[in-house]
Amino acid sequence: MMQKQRYETFRDHLRACQQILQESGDRDRVKEAIGSLHPFFQREILGSGEDPTHREQSYQVEISKQLRLLAVDLTFLQAARQAGTVQQRQQQMIDRLERLISYCEAVITT
Repeated sequence: MMQKQRYETFRDHLRACQQILQESGDRDRVKEAIGSLHPFFQREILGSGEDPTHREQSYQVEISKQLRLLAVDLTFLQAARQAGTVQQRQQQMIDRLERLISYCEAVITT
């Protein structure tokens, strides 16, 4: 599989997570979906054995950082008890996923 295809697959996973967050209040389903992102990124993109360009490497660093922050967001979502807080956390995660999708798009189109 070529590197751009890996990013396209990763972007599709990100979009699926976004959809789950928008449509589902099932925190376990959200946790499972979000939890699969970092291992996929590590295995399929960072572990692909391909040497990234300098630009791609910059995106990889940002994606790694955003994935770590997404994991923190997930922890906060899991701890949220009030409906308003849950909604705020979900929106924060949706926005972060949108940022990750834009990074993937940037790599795909270069």
